[in-house]
Amino acid sequence: MTDPLDIPAPDNTGTVTLRRFTYQEKVAARYVIAMLGDGGSIHHVTCEHIEDVVIATDHPANRSDVLWDFLQVKTKDDPTPWGLSDIIAKGALKSLWRTYLAVRARGLEYLLTVAVEGFLDPADDALTALARGAGADHPKCLARVSKHLKAQEADVSACLSFVRVRTMPRREHIDDQSLASLTELAPAVSVGEQRAVYLEVLNRVHEAMQGQAGASWKEKLGVEPPSEALLRKRLAPSSVYDLGQRLRRPDHVLLAAYSERIDAVETNLVRKLRRGGASEEMIHEAQFLRSEADGRRLSDLALGAWPEDPRVEQDLDTRLLITATRIARRHQDRGHRPADHIWDDLMQEINSTASELDRRPLYAKDPLLLMGRACSVSDECHFGWGVATSDG
Repeated sequence: MTDPLDIPAPDNTGTVTLRRFTYQEKVAARYVIAMLGDGGSIHHVTCEHIEDVVIATDHPANRSDVLWDFLQVKTKDDPTPWGLSDIIAKGALKSLWRTYLAVRARGLEYLLTVAVEGFLDPADDALTALARGAGADHPKCLARVSKHLKAQEADVSACLSFVRVRTMPRREHIDDQSLASLTELAPAVSVGEQRAVYLEVLNRVHEAMQGQAGASWKEKLGVEPPSEALLRKRLAPSSVYDLGQRLRRPDHVLLAAYSERIDAVETNLVRKLRRGGASEEMIHEAQFLRSEADGRRLSDLALGAWPEDPRVEQDLDTRLLITATRIARRHQDRGHRPADHIWDDLMQEINSTASELDRRPLYAKDPLLLMGRACSVSDECHFGWGVATSDG
């Protein structure tokens, strides 16, 4: 069996007009956040393929089956409640009709959902019926939708049994509600860290909307691997595993890919490591860790999560400097590659004393990020890595 979504999308213009769908990205992000904490019932979230967002979840009646929820996201500037006329005018049902024709013969368990910004008009009986999946049983609703789609009522009736209407927070509230969900998932994590995770979720959704998401996750549905293009639009639990770790284990920050962020300029840090006989592999590792630590600091500064009091940062640097200087002094008479020994001992010391060093914590007490910060301290000429001799 092939992936049910690995078919041409009836209308693939969404990716081209991405910048018009900021709200759409935030709706998708809500499901990605749910995926972080739902225990595995959400298999993945696919963006801008067939519909705006497609959610694959465990079927509520049978967890061995997959329920595919095709979402067509619609917004309106007017905060008044939605009526059936608004749904029709926005073209949501035409899009879902195309999706219905594309997937109806594929043996799926699925829903066709209009996700609207705001609230529904409780006085609109036709819309109320449509929202509950009973649009086919409401004569006025069935007649209006059939006329709109220019299709036979018998065919439209079959389609409407799959259609639902789901309300979403207004644009001015959706961020707060998503952040509240993160707070519920990880109440012990700081507000700044929660905001950082939310921004990263949005960034990954944005990439998926453009077909640029990572495609490294493994298919879990017992089907043939989908195409590379489809995987690039999909976020699975493995796509956000590192973000889940940041929420569940704030003391352990997984490091991101770094190859593009390492500066080729030979810094004081690199010169000192070379003087101490460090291998190119160690120098590369030092550059990497320093880059990661600097990136964490800049990210927190941008989010307002970095402490304004400079004494907090100075305290960490002083503790790292005292630790590094003591270890460097221990190896000052070692002529053969002293940098190797200083590096290994410093890494071991930081690993065992991370809580004492990073008291705030500024770097989530992560030993690797703290080692990166120590490299920054060395780059500022505060300590060295020994001097290698040819006869050592």
